[in-house]
Amino acid sequence: KVMDINFRHNYKISKNITDSTPYFQLSQKLSYHRTLQEIGLRNSTSYFKDYNYDSITTLDSLKLERLSHRFQLDRVSKKMKISLGVAQNYYEYVGRSPFEVHLENIAFTEVNWRGKNLTGRSYAEFMVSDGKYESFEFKNKVTYRNLTLKVFQKFEVNANLMTDLPELYFNNYIGNHFEWSKVNQRNTITQIDVAAINVFSGTRVKLNFESQSNAVIFDTNSLPTQTNISLLGLSIDKRFNFKKWMYLTTNIHVQDLISESNIEIPNFVTYAKLHFKGRLIKKVLQFDAGLSVLYYTNFTPRAYNASLDQFYIQSNQQVGNYPIIGFFAEFYIKKNFSFFTTITHLNSGLFKPVFGKNSLATTEYPLQDRAFKFGMKWRLFD
Repeated sequence: KVMDINFRHNYKISKNITDSTPYFQLSQKLSYHRTLQEIGLRNSTSYFKDYNYDSITTLDSLKLERLSHRFQLDRVSKKMKISLGVAQNYYEYVGRSPFEVHLENIAFTEVNWRGKNLTGRSYAEFMVSDGKYESFEFKNKVTYRNLTLKVFQKFEVNANLMTDLPELYFNNYIGNHFEWSKVNQRNTITQIDVAAINVFSGTRVKLNFESQSNAVIFDTNSLPTQTNISLLGLSIDKRFNFKKWMYLTTNIHVQDLISESNIEIPNFVTYAKLHFKGRLIKKVLQFDAGLSVLYYTNFTPRAYNASLDQFYIQSNQQVGNYPIIGFFAEFYIKKNFSFFTTITHLNSGLFKPVFGKNSLATTEYPLQDRAFKFGMKWRLFD
């Protein structure tokens, strides 16, 4: 169970505020976050009698609470906003044992700017805890947009460099089946991604890279450990318009992961959606309906440990190389009301053994059988 409560407000301290005159304002944000995890024994039923279930579920529990306060001074002008501020995060971590309290003090600055074709954001923060350095963040995003260009009209670049100490849960835990007490090393994370977008044809090409020096994973014994991870991926999104009302939306993702540990991900993932969009009943009722297909290649996933609510490394079973077909239909009346129906895993049990086999979602856990869902949405605004 996760609960988030946030409150934010601004107070302008300049007397004369116009579009051409910069002004100052004070900003404040208060937030509360709680994560509550309770794991109890789940009895098998007739519905799940043919499924494997984890027999080591316990009454272990976990609660993490965070209270945050951010206070900043902003200088706001027509094309730029500069912020300087301080923040504090107060954590309480409760497992079976022990109880821990953690206090973080943060100094940060942020710059948002925009020009004729360029917009950008830079954010930097420095964090200390218990009187010593804990981590820092330096995040940057730049967007260039020029509708006169032919191939791509929009470009986005993200470059982030940060460090992070693993959360308290990975330091200490005592449960019915697992126990650990260790000092984790600081994780250094580098992220870079570049995207080129054709806003007219719906084409997007994105190249992303991420490297972590001490990422936390759970090993084959379901104990936390740290390892180096590097990920490189290429994504291509494309929208085809065959008729005025017929569309094909595709996404192709190629990726590879390098790590000291035996971690695998699917090297090829694709998602395609053939759908029909238009208006019915004197053009008052809009609709969007069609078929979707998700496919990814074979890989060895991590297995699920219900006692810890974590995934751990295993090498005995593979998943993938199986299409997951679905049907969807959504109807809109004006902007406020819509109703929908979906059929998930449409090919479950059909055309065996090629498409109908019930493949695994992850180790020992089959994909959900075919399911029919329907509902409505009512948006309460004018």
